[in-house]
Amino acid sequence: MPLPPGPPGLPLIGDLNMLSEDSGMYIFDVFRRYGNLMTIRFGPSPLVFMRGPKYNRFIFAENAANLLNRAPLEMLEGKMFGDGLLVSDGDEHKQARRMLQPAFHRQHIKTYLDGMVEETHRMIDDWTGEIDVAKMMQRLTLNIVARVLFSMDITAESEALSHAWDGVMNYNVHPWGAVLARIPFSSRRTGMRAVHEVIDRMITEHRANSVDCGDVIAMMLAAKDEDGTIFNDQQIRDHLMILFLAGHETSSNGLTWMLYLLAQYPEWTRKVLDELQSVLGGRDPDIADLDQLVTLDMVIKESMRILPPVVGFTRTAAQPFDMDGYHVPAGTMLLYSIVTTHYLPELYPQPLEFRPERFAPDAERKYSPYEYIPFGGGSRLCLGQPLAMMEMKVVLAILLQKLRLDLVPDQNVKAIFRGSLFPKNGLQVRVQPQDGQVERSAARVYGNVPGAEGRQLGS
Repeated sequence: MPLPPGPPGLPLIGDLNMLSEDSGMYIFDVFRRYGNLMTIRFGPSPLVFMRGPKYNRFIFAENAANLLNRAPLEMLEGKMFGDGLLVSDGDEHKQARRMLQPAFHRQHIKTYLDGMVEETHRMIDDWTGEIDVAKMMQRLTLNIVARVLFSMDITAESEALSHAWDGVMNYNVHPWGAVLARIPFSSRRTGMRAVHEVIDRMITEHRANSVDCGDVIAMMLAAKDEDGTIFNDQQIRDHLMILFLAGHETSSNGLTWMLYLLAQYPEWTRKVLDELQSVLGGRDPDIADLDQLVTLDMVIKESMRILPPVVGFTRTAAQPFDMDGYHVPAGTMLLYSIVTTHYLPELYPQPLEFRPERFAPDAERKYSPYEYIPFGGGSRLCLGQPLAMMEMKVVLAILLQKLRLDLVPDQNVKAIFRGSLFPKNGLQVRVQPQDGQVERSAARVYGNVPGAEGRQLGS
């Protein structure tokens, strides 16, 4: 039996369309032509793409033990991410997850709220004029993750660290990126060294401080599994690298897209502001308030459907398997697609439309964990999901009450795939005091995102 069908590729090079910054649009097109199980040549190797609840269930549950993370990540990224939680498999992954879980327990993350509030105010209180809010969100989420997870103030170096991280993520999940990951002085490796220096400093300072500050590093230094296993410094560094990725890149992109959608769809900004006035009345949110922000929750969830922070995840088949009349040999790389699942019209009618009412508490349609998957699923469901949801609600509740962000007209707002769904050109906005005149925030822009002029993702 053959591999699932797909377009032909060139020997060694593969499908040239996968080298383009418009590869995301191309993947949608290939799914449309070949169905929900298809193959694209990625460099010299086939890459089997899957989308939809049937295949997500297969990856998350039915065949999860046979689908490994380490091999595809090391093929694409070399050893840049070490042996962190995103990379490890099997018993190693289960043990690491078990040892890290207490730091992300719902009761524990409540202690992070004050730090989120303070860092948000410190970032936005002096905003004026025209800014790139994508860059600001990148710095803010860096400051938040360093503050609440690692008890460090990196405000002075967040701009340089953000730039270094961009170097790491450029060409991520891209054939050329796999080459750069193996060249010692490439932008990817240089950026990673800068990030490693910060993380090494965090570990050193925590080891020198006998006071338990209750953050993630302190919990990792003290963690001991049932069999007496503890984390060594290399393991701690590798896990912290993944937390930097999950707590920074994905959160900053998610918040950027939410601010864009709120500006472009002011009727939903109006509803959110009315709710914030009713629940908060101008004050900062506390833990008890967050569950009452139902409209804001709907907006966040729909934003993560239509512009998910992560576009998909790769796996490698440890053993061969057959599916739908096709054969997938051992060693084949697979990718389950979050973004294209979220655009299936049988799951989401009018999928190109921004419709937060899909996620209303009384909505007739409820989505299974194989249909709505912004945080992945199964045993690899994002450990930081509760933290990320709290962070997005806190940042948006504070920012929207204080400021009105008007889109700068005629800019190109373009989402590209780099593992995350990244705003290639940033997002330019003009900062105004929040006066309730939300209709002024929308503007004519160009690009591939909802509300822009141009061919939209999923169209």
